[in-house]
Formats: sequence, structure tokens, C-alpha cells
Amino acid sequence: MSFKKFTLVALLVFTSTFAFSQFRFEVRLGDAIPMGDFGSGTISKTADYPYGDLTHWSLNNVNGKDGYAGMGVNLGFDATYMLPVKGLGVMLGIDLFFNGLNSDMYTCLNDYTTWLEHEIEIREADITKPYYFNIPIMIGANYTYSFNDTYGIWGEVALGPNFRLVSNSELKIDYEIPVIDDEGNRFIERIQTQEFKSATTFAFKIGAGALFWNRMSVGIEFVSLGSKAVEWTYIDKHGGIEYSRHDHTGNKAMSASEFLI
Repeated sequence: MSFKKFTLVALLVFTSTFAFSQFRFEVRLGDAIPMGDFGSGTISKTADYPYGDLTHWSLNNVNGKDGYAGMGVNLGFDATYMLPVKGLGVMLGIDLFFNGLNSDMYTCLNDYTTWLEHEIEIREADITKPYYFNIPIMIGANYTYSFNDTYGIWGEVALGPNFRLVSNSELKIDYEIPVIDDEGNRFIERIQTQEFKSATTFAFKIGAGALFWNRMSVGIEFVSLGSKAVEWTYIDKHGGIEYSRHDHTGNKAMSASEFLI
């Protein structure tokens, strides 16, 4: 699975600016609402798997391009050095975009564990859901123009690396009665884990908005976080004994966008 053209559209509804001589510092906070494939996804259900075959569940467990991401949070910080040209500055910024799973997938996974407990000889089943973390660090140019002491406008463009992290997902099963494997080992616990690997991609953004009292602003940003396949390791343990370990690389594209408020 490739994060092809992984994009974010950011509406910054709360930006606080602090100015010191030639430097200006900004802190941003907003809700991150995923758009497009990043926030979508359909689950294949059958008679045998009424909540979808999620035993080996992953971010591409159905068709590889859907992210199943839910509403998240954006936190950002910019430092701008003001140049001799009025209103023009060089900026360095860092953002954290955090998204969990959407409500449909979250509910489906919980229902799936409930189904396992009722339909199979399982005492308890639990799934640890993965989370998305994207941390772009970008350098670029920022321009502000003040009409008066109260109102103004701003615009910016920047680029740099993005560090993508996905937390591990884990399915833990406790059986009602001990299970005996082919080698005669007895166990009552099975843990299937997907350890997702970090990735570095190319990011850029462009944005514009309104400035108030030279301290607070609202605006819209378009942020692209690049393209790179998701890689993970699947680990299957029975009673603490590792039975299998396989490395996987996604082979389908997933385009994504977010709207931040």
C-alpha cells in the first residue's frame, strides 16, 4: 500500500502569534477531519465472517487503498524570521497530525471481538487499534499584509521531510480451554501483532488566510505528505512462543486528504 499523494487541507481556526523584533512565532491547534480514501473504507462481510475477515487485520485488510482514519488533531509551531522586505519572512515549522480509526471501523473491530467470543471457543478477544502520526518539518516563505491595526492577510509556501509513524495493531485471544499444537505444546493465549515501520516522505504546503490584530489568524492550507508504501511485520505468538514472522510491503495506492477545523 502506497501513500500516494497523501494530502491534507488545513483550516486553521486558532493561530496565536508572538512577535519579538525580527522573529515571529506561531502556535496552531485544530481538529483534523480526514477526506477521500484516507477516511473511507468498506468492509467485506460474509456468512462466515459477519464483521469482515479481520483476523489478520491491517490498514489494507480489504482493498489496500482505504485508510479508515477518523477525526484527529493537528498541533503546529512556526518560527518566522522577518526579512528587510516589509511583510516577507523565512519560516521554519513543525506539525503533528494525529488520527485514529473512523467510527465505522472502530465499531466493526469491537463487534468482531464480540463475535469471536460468542461463536468460537474463546473466553476473551481484544484488538489494539493502530493510530496515524505524521510529523512534517518544513522551511519556506511567509508574507503578511496589514490593512490596519486590526485586519490583515497572510500567505505561505513551504516544503521539507515528513516522518510517518503508524502504531502497532494487535489481536489478543484467550481460549476457554487449552489448545494443543502439532508439537504437543499447550497454550490458552494467542497474540497476532502487526509492527508498522516508520517512513520518511517529501512534504510541501501552501496556504492563505486572514490576520487579526497581528496576533491571531484563520485560513486554509493544502499540505501534501508524499508517497511511500506501508511496510510492516506480522508476528504470530501462541502462549508466548513465536510461531511465525513475516515482512510485508503494501502494493496498492492510497490517496488521502484532511480538512482541519
